Amino acid sequence: MKQVITKEEVAKAIESLTTQGKRPTLAATHAALNHRGSMSTLVRLKSELQTAARSANDSPEGLNAFRQTWAMAVAEGRQQQEVVVAELREGVGAVAAENERLEGLLVAAQNRSRELDEARSRAGLGLRELEARAQAELDKTRLAVAGANAKAAEALECLAETHKRHANQWQPCGQSEMTP
Repeated sequence: MKQVITKEEVAKAIESLTTQGKRPTLAATHAALNHRGSMSTLVRLKSELQTAARSANDSPEGLNAFRQTWAMAVAEGRQQQEVVVAELREGVGAVAAENERLEGLLVAAQNRSRELDEARSRAGLGLRELEARAQAELDKTRLAVAGANAKAAEALECLAETHKRHANQWQPCGQSEMTP
């Protein structure tokens, strides 16, 4: 036959288990009571003890203290949240300003790139025009040189012929003409 246990014995067993750092489960409490009492009685007594503990904690003063503590915690949380939000807004503002600065740099770089492309295009066109003019001048000069070479060749031929004709008639100075 099981021995009858009291609410005070159950309370002491639960307190003892809690002090030892153990969880006051039904099995642990029953073992702490040397397996006295039935499990149904233990469940009923433990439930009564928990209800009594809750109602003691639910006093008007306790509820008022909890509400005040909760209100202070909520206010502190809101203050911290406002600080974080302000820091984030400041960070967003700094990022937006940097973004605008970088967009300005991008537009300037794009404009400069466009200007350089146009200048390169103009320089390429000018270079092609200069090459065409230089090639035309070179062709003209080659033609002139070819014409001058032809005239020089004709003049040399003419000079050679003239020299040949006069060579027979010419005598060096100081020599008298000898007739046979």
